[in-house]
Formats: sequence, structure tokens, C-alpha cells
Amino acid sequence: MSEASKRIVQTTVQMAIGGEIFFGSLALRYEWQADKACPTMATDGKRFYYNPDFVLSITQDELKAVIIHEIMHVALMHPLRIKSHDHRKANIAMDFAINILIRDCGYKLPSMALLDNRYAGMAWEQIYKLLPQQQQKQNQPSNGQGQGQGQPSQDQGQGQGQQQRDYSNGDVLSAGGTAEERADLEQQIMTTVAQAEQTARVAGKMPGALRDLLVQVREPEEDYRYLFQKFMAPIFPVDYTWQRPSRRFMGQGMYMPSLLKDGVGKLVVGLDTSASVSKAELEMFLGLINHFLTKVKPEKTHLLYCDTTVYKHEMFKPGQPMDVSEFQAQRGGTRFRPVFDYSSEHDLKPKAFVYLTDMECDDFGPDPGVPVLWFQVGNYKSRPPFGEVIRLKS
Repeated sequence: MSEASKRIVQTTVQMAIGGEIFFGSLALRYEWQADKACPTMATDGKRFYYNPDFVLSITQDELKAVIIHEIMHVALMHPLRIKSHDHRKANIAMDFAINILIRDCGYKLPSMALLDNRYAGMAWEQIYKLLPQQQQKQNQPSNGQGQGQGQPSQDQGQGQGQQQRDYSNGDVLSAGGTAEERADLEQQIMTTVAQAEQTARVAGKMPGALRDLLVQVREPEEDYRYLFQKFMAPIFPVDYTWQRPSRRFMGQGMYMPSLLKDGVGKLVVGLDTSASVSKAELEMFLGLINHFLTKVKPEKTHLLYCDTTVYKHEMFKPGQPMDVSEFQAQRGGTRFRPVFDYSSEHDLKPKAFVYLTDMECDDFGPDPGVPVLWFQVGNYKSRPPFGEVIRLKS
């Protein structure tokens, strides 16, 4: 293992077991790849790249801040958000947004970092609109990356055919890939961020300003997925073990912990098919159900169709999608109690309930004693006496 690799490993492990649990636990989930073509550090959302000479040239405090900087790019999904924006200008805006927050949390960035208090409290999209067009030519990205496209170095240990990476626009590289691959990457990031945030929150080690940013910058259409992952994280936890080293890092001469999975247990999904739920809303619910089935992949998913009674029960295996072409709904009144009663009577014993509804009912029944997440469409004002509510745009 090179001296630069050792330094990164030592820093990330110290973060994971010390005061930066959120950042450390995220850093341990990704591959760190040496590349002398990279001016400093960079990420495409799938892994992190670093120049060994740069890593050895800065202080320990600065290295920690730069690692946090790159992790924040991933946590905020910048490689996926850059899309058709001017990549260099977007990199500058993203760096401005992140660096102010990192500095205000007490971390020491390298002297070349882009910092401007005029952009305090702004999302990168706001900063992007305020930046003059010529700034993308005048300024360098925040962690000192130079211009020009380099060739991958021999330090990477990659075979022939490796796609050349272009670092000329900054440290945020486009995630690339097909629409399906990008969707999978987005889901992976949301899952790992939610789990890391939950771990840090339980330990009381999540900086408030960073936590607020993670919530504020997410685009509305993805909020429900992030909040669902955050809800699921403490129920289906993922942790690390040093007793079984990660095989991925062993090949690089690194002794790193491997993931220790508790396993995703049973999930009961209540589907409100009453007459007050529109066809479009039902279609949205079906999309959410397939999201649970194919992305969360519980050990078993029990889908209970309900209006005033549970009139249908389907059970799905991990990763098995629902055949929506066969979907038929019984459109009666609304009661929530039957789903919880049915689950108890049939001894389903879920680790959590998810209920998809317009909330147009007050018959909730008893608290089932396990976490309940209500996905609500519409504007009905009824509030459940237990569980958490996520409102969906219909």
C-alpha cells in the first residue's frame, strides 16, 4: 500500500470511529482510486479518485476537509445533478455551496478553496445562475484542480479499455451511464446516505448545518425516496465488521471492514383502493410498490388491498416486481384498521408497515407496535395517531 493510500485509509477510519461518523461511514463504502492524472481529488458518484502527490502535500486537517468535500459531492448527488449544465461553471457553483458549509462546521480547507460569503445559504443551482459566464474560464475548482485532460496513471491498476476521465472541468465528474444505470446509482447513494445519517444521528455526531443541507437541497420529486430510505435505515440496519475483511480492499493491500447486514425482514404494504383515490394516484401507488419490491427487496412483502375490508393479499419475494397489468381495484369506502387487524390475525409479523392512501378516513385502528410510514396523496386533513407521514404530489 502506498503512503498516500495509507494516509487516506487512516483518515477515513479515524473519521468513522471518531467525531465524523457520517463522513467516515460513507467514505468506507466507496473505492478510493489513485490517478496521477487527477489534479487533486474527484468523484463520479461511484468512486473517488486522488492524486497521490496531492494527498501527501497537504496537512492532515486539510486532507480531512478535502475528503469531506468529495463525500458531500456524492451525498448531494452532484455527479447526477450536473446533467446538461455547463460542467465547469456547475463545478464552481457546487464547490462554493459546499465549501462555505464545511468551513462553517470548523474544518480547514486548503488555501486554494473557493469561498465567497455572498453565496452563504444558497443551493448550487442558485449560485450557478449568479455566476458570470466568464468565471468558468478564470477560476479553478475549489480544491485546486488545474486545467487540462490527463491520461489515467499506472497507479490505477486498471486493465486496457478503461475509459479516460476528463478532469478539466473540476472535481465533479458526470456519472454517465444509461438511464437505468443512473437510476440505480441514485438509489444506491440515497440508501448509503440514509444509513450513514441514521448512524451519525444515533451517535449524536451529525453536524446540524450539514444535516439541514442534505434535506434542503434534494429536489422535490426525490424527497419521498430519500425519506423512505431514512425511515428504513434504523429498521433494516447495515453495519461493519472487522472480523471479516473486505475482499475488495484486500487486493489493494488494505485491511478494511466488510459490510455486516442485518437483513431486510418482512414488510406489509397497505394499499388504499377506495373510491376517493383517483386512477392517477393508484398508478403512483403501484409505482411506489414496485420501488419497494425491486429496490428495497424485503425478505417478504405482503401487499394488502383494502377499502373497508382487506379483500386481497399478495406475497412477493425479494426483487420480484408486481405485475401491474393484472391490477384490479375494489372501489368502496375507506378504513385503515382492517390492514393492521388482518396482519395480526394472520400472524404476518412485519418489521414495518407502509400504507399508501389519501388519508380520507379516521378509523386507524390500534398502533401495531412497529414502525408505520404513511404515504399520503391529496389534501385531506386527517392525521394518524401513530407513524410518520410523507406527503406525495399527485
